[in-house]
Amino acid sequence: MKLIDSLERRFGWIAIPNLIIYLVIGQVLVWAMRTFLNYPMDAISLVPLLVAQGEVWRLFTFAFFPPEMHPLFLIFAWYILFMMGNALEHYWGSFRFTLYVLSGLLFSVVAAGIALFLYPNVVISNIFISSSIFLAFAFLNPDYEFLLFFILPVKVKWLAMLTWILLLVSFLSSPLIGKVIILAGVGNFFLFFGKDVVQMFRNFGNRTQRRAKAKAAKPSEEEPFHVCSVCGTTDLKEPELHFVYKDGVGICERCLNKAKNSD
Repeated sequence: MKLIDSLERRFGWIAIPNLIIYLVIGQVLVWAMRTFLNYPMDAISLVPLLVAQGEVWRLFTFAFFPPEMHPLFLIFAWYILFMMGNALEHYWGSFRFTLYVLSGLLFSVVAAGIALFLYPNVVISNIFISSSIFLAFAFLNPDYEFLLFFILPVKVKWLAMLTWILLLVSFLSSPLIGKVIILAGVGNFFLFFGKDVVQMFRNFGNRTQRRAKAKAAKPSEEEPFHVCSVCGTTDLKEPELHFVYKDGVGICERCLNKAKNSD
């Protein structure tokens, strides 16, 4: 992307190597503080009204809000997040991966600014940041396999498709602020892959059109060249038969022999 290349030349210094490690460690520490020290999680969540009242640290700390799930699945979720983030950083480089994560956080902050005028007490979740990392990984590695329930191998593209379906259902069924939050959560994905997604759909449309044209042309290609005017057989049904024409009317050799024998 030319824009990102230009940004990297000018702002390459903002790159944070191993950013995904800091993100995961931050969530682990916050989870431990909540579990063992009863640290109040609402002290770091992103609530637009509280930010407007001066608690600006929430614009950053909400990124370390851990997922709500059983500790066993939480460990697995952190491992997957680390693995995908690490793979993306190796593929893109530190700057682009940093830009991807920071732009996702920025979109969520923008959503919080919009929510201030609609639902000032709403909590802006960081779950869509993890989702956008997963969707980016799946887009670049569609055939990578996860072991679902540690047993069933499933290609990541199918899990990504399910994620998109769930996001769409959630978007359609959510109130206005929910729609804003969801769009903000996947905004960085479309910022990075929007052009590729459009091209992919164009290619799919072109392939569909070509297949439709080929299917429409197929019957004409299979039309028989010879048709017997007596029995109706064709050179497609019985390619070994010979056909004779008289006054533009075709007859197969079998019917011709029968006619001769009857005479």
